[in-house]
Amino acid sequence: MWKLRICEGGGLSLMSVNNYVGREYWEFDPNAGTFEDKAEVERYREEFRRSRFKTKQSADLLMQMELRKENPRIQIPPPVKVKDMIDVTEETVAITLRRGLGFLSSIQTHDGHWAGKMSSLSRLIYMPMSYLYGRRFVGEISSLIQSLRQEIYIEPYHQINWQKTRNMCAKEDLYYPHPLVQDMLWEFLYKVGEPLFSSWPFSILREKALKVAMEHIHYEDENSRYLCIAAGQKVLCLLTCWVEDPNSEAYRFHLARVKDYLWIAEDGLKIQGTPSQTWITSFAIQAIISCGFNEEYRHSLLKAHDFIKNSQVQRNPSGDFTKMYRHISKGAWVFSTPDNGWQVSDCTAEALKAALMLSKIPSEIVGRKLDTTCLYNAVDVILSFQSNNGGFSAWEPVRSSRWFEMFNPAEFIEDALIEREYVECTSSAIQALTLFKELYPEYRPKDVETCIGKALDYIQITQNPDGSWYGCWGICFTYGTWFGVEGLVTCGKNYNNCPSIRKACDFLLSKQLPDGGWGESYLSSQNKVYTNIENNRSNLVQTAWALLALMKAGQVSQNLFI
Repeated sequence: MWKLRICEGGGLSLMSVNNYVGREYWEFDPNAGTFEDKAEVERYREEFRRSRFKTKQSADLLMQMELRKENPRIQIPPPVKVKDMIDVTEETVAITLRRGLGFLSSIQTHDGHWAGKMSSLSRLIYMPMSYLYGRRFVGEISSLIQSLRQEIYIEPYHQINWQKTRNMCAKEDLYYPHPLVQDMLWEFLYKVGEPLFSSWPFSILREKALKVAMEHIHYEDENSRYLCIAAGQKVLCLLTCWVEDPNSEAYRFHLARVKDYLWIAEDGLKIQGTPSQTWITSFAIQAIISCGFNEEYRHSLLKAHDFIKNSQVQRNPSGDFTKMYRHISKGAWVFSTPDNGWQVSDCTAEALKAALMLSKIPSEIVGRKLDTTCLYNAVDVILSFQSNNGGFSAWEPVRSSRWFEMFNPAEFIEDALIEREYVECTSSAIQALTLFKELYPEYRPKDVETCIGKALDYIQITQNPDGSWYGCWGICFTYGTWFGVEGLVTCGKNYNNCPSIRKACDFLLSKQLPDGGWGESYLSSQNKVYTNIENNRSNLVQTAWALLALMKAGQVSQNLFI
């Protein structure tokens, strides 16, 4: 039976900056679990198999089963059935909230975080890909490779005309068609550049470039404790280290971290894109506090607070990190754990916001608050992410112009080469800095005030004519509009005094479905036009996002008053 391991290391090939807090991986133990446990797992698997065409996503039932065993004392109240508006009382709402909080607390890990498969990143994969191409690496053609070739290609592999098919792409994957200038460039490099740099003396330049690429790969590996920024790059960096030296220490370190990306659920074994421990935990803290039951759920808040304190990055990347095109990270929070090492603006902002909210609760309930110096370091990181236009990027400041995206070679994703600003990151920064300014007005007051003002202008300027904002990190206009409204409201705007908020509310209300909910399809992200889920079905999460925006805006109270 598979067991979920939390906060565990093991072996000389592993390293950690915070004693593996937040680490999660699955391990098979043939002696684990009772007969009833194994029967339950099989039931989960069979139910998923039967409904896999209707419900394609797993519910992580194996994870829930494992973690509930660790939290046996948490009781979830029985459900309350509501037949009409008369039944909606303060008591029924409180019971429903307690049920949600009870479930949330029951699946919290013992080191304080919430586990789970979330996002995938692709920008840095080009570095190890370029090294492998430059080395002309070809692995052993095993029976497995031959089987995969037969499965993937529609004609015999040895008969494929690669020159003819080099620009072909399945229509299902063609999200970002290559501009003509890019096709011309790749063709020139392939027909002219390749023969040139494969011959002496120009081949010397290629060897030098390969050496530089490998230096960057090793730097990334060491500063991410061989996790890399995401799964795609992890696999390729592991392969490059093996190609360079199959007996190297770097390759051994890489192997030890493979299990960090493997995930087990009722739909089987899969690979996580990027684990999201800090991101989920930051929002879980905010959700618990917003319900007003701090005393009842003090145990969950205390554990989560410890996780936040143990997960802040305590130092910058090693050596001359600017030479390696890295940004400051001391004081930041990452998407997953500090072993990953990649600072993120909105993860830092949301974790800081959670830490500040916890600091307003008595320490006997949630524990000692984060040190002031750590809070200051977090603010320094957030301020460093703001662009000249007032917006906030995600992983590092914007360094290049938008035209560079014309050379993005990935047909299935756009905006893959350079950083850009996001309404979500900008809103998170505004919310965190505003709360920080309220509690710590003495630290960099002018810089914080100026930053908030510029960020506010960015949010208003980037609003679409229909009142929405395009969201990049969630689907899509509902998500972006929620963040846009939150940012404006934090700065004192509301439904009565701000035309931007009124337009945003009108947009959201125009998308409400007949059953009262909201349901936006992933096609909105792809086509950049609001699209309902098939058959106009509602979605619980998007309905919550829309209601949060409407309530924060003051639209609900305004209409109730009328």
